[in-house]
Amino acid sequence: MILTEEQKQRIVKACVVEYQNDIKDRKKLGQFFTPADLVIKMIEKFDNLDGTFLDPCAGSGQLLIGLIMAGVDPNNIYYNELDINEFEAGKKRLMALGVPETHFTNFDVFSKEFEEYYREVE
Repeated sequence: MILTEEQKQRIVKACVVEYQNDIKDRKKLGQFFTPADLVIKMIEKFDNLDGTFLDPCAGSGQLLIGLIMAGVDPNNIYYNELDINEFEAGKKRLMALGVPETHFTNFDVFSKEFEEYYREVE
């Protein structure tokens, strides 16, 4: 799909990286924060923005925020993050954009809880 210039500008404005951990901890945890230009490129790979979106390792929520700025209904956004610092930061950012509190999980993506919760979402 092709984003309009207006959508791209909304994404750039909203996708400000907010690091919760210092650089040593981020490297140790394998955390990578997606810049706005990469968020735009990722979104443009989708055929459309209909449906439900889950980021299983969402960090501060950059991709999901970009999807909302591109027009995805916040009720169709699901967020998961294991690192509690990033989880709290991402949850705060996305709830401010209308994502329901019940759409946030703090699971290990390899856990049975993660699998069971998101099986119910489908």
